[in-house]
Amino acid sequence: MYNLSYLIPTLLALFFICYRRSTQQTSRYPSGPKPLPLIGNLLDLPSTKTWKVFSDWGSLYGQDLLHFEVFGQHTLVVNSRKLAHELFEKRSRIHSDRPYIAMIDLLGWRSVGFGVMPYGETWRRHRRLFQEGLRDSAIADYIPVQLEKTQEFLVNLLKDPDNFRVHIQTLAAAVIIGVMYGHDVTSTEDYYVQLAERAFGPLSTLGTPSAMLVNLFPVMRYLPAWFPGGGFQHLIRQSHGWINDMVEKPYSLVNSGIEKPSLLAKYLDRYRSSGTDDLAQEKAIKQVSAMAYGAGAETTVAQLLWFFLAMAMYPEIQKKAQEEIDNVVGKDRLPTHEDRANLPYIEALLRETMRWRPVTPLAFHAALEDDIIDGYFIPKGTALTGNIWAMSRDKAVYPDPEAFIPERFITEEGVCNDDDVNFIFGFGRRICPGRYLAIATVWRAMVSILSTFDITKAKDENGNGVGPEVEIIDGIVVNPGTFPCTITPRSDKARNLVTQLAC
Repeated sequence: MYNLSYLIPTLLALFFICYRRSTQQTSRYPSGPKPLPLIGNLLDLPSTKTWKVFSDWGSLYGQDLLHFEVFGQHTLVVNSRKLAHELFEKRSRIHSDRPYIAMIDLLGWRSVGFGVMPYGETWRRHRRLFQEGLRDSAIADYIPVQLEKTQEFLVNLLKDPDNFRVHIQTLAAAVIIGVMYGHDVTSTEDYYVQLAERAFGPLSTLGTPSAMLVNLFPVMRYLPAWFPGGGFQHLIRQSHGWINDMVEKPYSLVNSGIEKPSLLAKYLDRYRSSGTDDLAQEKAIKQVSAMAYGAGAETTVAQLLWFFLAMAMYPEIQKKAQEEIDNVVGKDRLPTHEDRANLPYIEALLRETMRWRPVTPLAFHAALEDDIIDGYFIPKGTALTGNIWAMSRDKAVYPDPEAFIPERFITEEGVCNDDDVNFIFGFGRRICPGRYLAIATVWRAMVSILSTFDITKAKDENGNGVGPEVEIIDGIVVNPGTFPCTITPRSDKARNLVTQLAC
């Protein structure tokens, strides 16, 4: 029988060493909740609305840079635009990595998904392709797709207003897949939409207990599927196949020349005309084209859902926006992109919608090397989280931040100010490269809806407005839960205008 008399003192000594090391390291970091020995701040982190808790911590500790750690992994929370600009813009060479998340890697995304790739040559290759195809000056090429799909959306809204959420999902998918592949999407049941939805589906499991355990203890990746807690292995095997289908099948379709002109077709033409046999470039072209759906569809849907909710809640703002459209565009046609510069209140409404409910409230970065900020040491590998939610609630910039006030973006001269709320798309080298397409799609949808429809609160049996009381659905992208509203044509002329679009 083994003598265990030395075991307890040894464990106590190890515990003391770990505790001392933890407290000594913590002293170099900004304020934050006091960590417990070994587990750190594991018990301080909420399962939902983390961005709200980080914002509350900022108020509690009186500073915009915060710190917490879990099992030795340190994270800095950045709650102000000023600090975010310093770290993620001015020092983007240092702070453009992504934190390592074991389950994202195991599911097959870290080597494919531009948004979660580690900083390096493969990531730079992907970013160049994204910027080349989706830069601001390229968006005019996609106006025909946006116009066609927005018109189809209006027709669907007129026919079946209660299913506005589904129509929004169809619109977002149709624009992105139309742009990337030239494929005509008319329903969320479309084969290529379903390929993408199936591939991205496993990411919704990242908040499950088994996934969180794997992230905390990556050694669990070696658990066999039959072992208790190892069931995630089945999903991992499926995920790799689903991602491969999403990447390869639309590529084969475009490569065959069947579909209409598309961004992928342009990539391929340029690749072939270069005369090189760069397999890494061909692989990047496939992956970038596939990732555009995941990068843009869900955020576009969420932004438009928040817009519908805001219009139901603030009818006076909706009316003011409609008056601007009527005065500038008239009632005989739909607004076009040429009208955008002459519709400052619509522009302010778009900005306020994005600020009021940021659909991606957290931006995840990691340090590629040691750094110092405001006297605090940031070791290589430290995770840094930009709290976009907190920045959108900065009372010095946005007084009464919970209120929906488009006028905050309008100057005394009646034009939009310089605050384009670009921070909601992230920062530095990790800023969303599809933001110009997303903004253009959301703007066209918003202005077209306001031109032709009224969005009001649903009514009860007595004709009184109901709610809407809305639950926030947390996740990588933040959506409003299901809410009722009434959507009706503004007039007979508006109804006829939409009806003619179906002809």
